[in-house]
Amino acid sequence: MTHAEVRPETHGATVGERGGRWEVGSDFHLVLDAGQARYPWSCRPHVYFGTGRDALRGLLALGRDTLGWRRLLIPSYYCQDVVPSLRRELPVAAYEHVPTSAPAPVGAGAGDVVLVASIFGLTVRPETAPATVVIEDHSHDPLSEWASSSSADFAVASLRKTLPLPDGGVCWSPSGLPLPAERSLTLAHAAATLKRLSAMVLKLEYLRGADVNKAEFRRLAVSGEAALDHAGISGISGFSRARIDSLPALEWRATKARNLAVLSAELRDLPEAP
Repeated sequence: MTHAEVRPETHGATVGERGGRWEVGSDFHLVLDAGQARYPWSCRPHVYFGTGRDALRGLLALGRDTLGWRRLLIPSYYCQDVVPSLRRELPVAAYEHVPTSAPAPVGAGAGDVVLVASIFGLTVRPETAPATVVIEDHSHDPLSEWASSSSADFAVASLRKTLPLPDGGVCWSPSGLPLPAERSLTLAHAAATLKRLSAMVLKLEYLRGADVNKAEFRRLAVSGEAALDHAGISGISGFSRARIDSLPALEWRATKARNLAVLSAELRDLPEAP
């Protein structure tokens, strides 16, 4: 993903002009912009994990061991690479929910917990029984109004999906419920994060025009991504923990909104365009 706005004065375009290279999408490069971030979890208790799936696994382990959770219900349209790691904590079943239609009510039973995902930042959530435990996944838009005003039992987000960080996930409770304990940084996770951070640094130099082999930083990025899916639940790296509060995340989100408005205006005459 990219936070760069399609205008000459923006950070992403400036990097490209300076070095004669630019990219849209793919993995983040190292971003040195500074600001003061405010997140939905900033003023409430929260726990950082190594990844979003680690945050969700830590929460599921807490629910399984202390709250009587016996099964996780997930949207049918959900990242399938994540599902095997969730099954390490609880049995998983799917309910029908795709971004192109309103979700049907979820029939959860005793011991079921329902995962609701903000898919592509859409704020459509299924109906659940009043007593059903709900976990919201805000990975696609952790700074949304929905995330900020949520009253769900728990919420999680992967940080590296929308922020230029090599790792990171977070868990908080909009309802003020007890959270899972923080985990130590595992050696496996530290090694994976180092690969991803190295790829981000090399990509920055590549975009600046340095003699950097693109295939090499792509190899590090892909290898590091695969290595993040390790058996143990890890805490967040020191780099990402120290960096997250100094990112101008709200400014980047506003830039994305302007980009979307420009794109929508350009596509307005196409059939089926948003």
